[in-house]
Amino acid sequence: HDAERARQRLELTRGMIREGWGRPEEAYRQFFTSLFLPGGSKVTQVQLDALMQDVVLEVAPRAEELGLTINVSRGQNLPMVLGDPDKLKEVFLNLIGNGMKFTEKGGAITISFNPLERQIEITFTDTGSGISPEDLPKLFQKFGLLPGSYSISGTTSQGSGLGLYICKKIIDLHHGWIQATSPGIGKGTRIV
Repeated sequence: HDAERARQRLELTRGMIREGWGRPEEAYRQFFTSLFLPGGSKVTQVQLDALMQDVVLEVAPRAEELGLTINVSRGQNLPMVLGDPDKLKEVFLNLIGNGMKFTEKGGAITISFNPLERQIEITFTDTGSGISPEDLPKLFQKFGLLPGSYSISGTTSQGSGLGLYICKKIIDLHHGWIQATSPGIGKGTRIV
């Protein structure tokens, strides 16, 4: 099993070099984060909607270039939560980035907050390419690239297959849960 993981990591690195990823630093960050989770966590009080707003402002120029709209429905009186703001930001960036990567020009990504009894549910919904039901269970696996998945928004990077795996690990560390649903190919995706 360790030999297989080492082989996959080597192939990932070779692929990054061969493909000349548009953002190689992002691929390497994902790669090394996957190796060292959960270390280096710093837990503090986090206002999730404010953190999300910072992330949306950060990705807004790229969304505009791609002709995408990002809508945030903040909810009312959201309580602060205990969490690692850096790791939560990484989750938000990854989920919005995936929405941007797989949504065509003119599409939208909608983010909403729903306070529950002891948690805050955050939903990311896009109008993108969707996912077939048989591929949904593969999304949060390490190196979980889906066969035939590719970017349709004009970016050149296919991805490492680590982003959603890392998101799940970070959310697990925060005692949360993550799941994806999609009505099918061409019908968008919803991640809660």
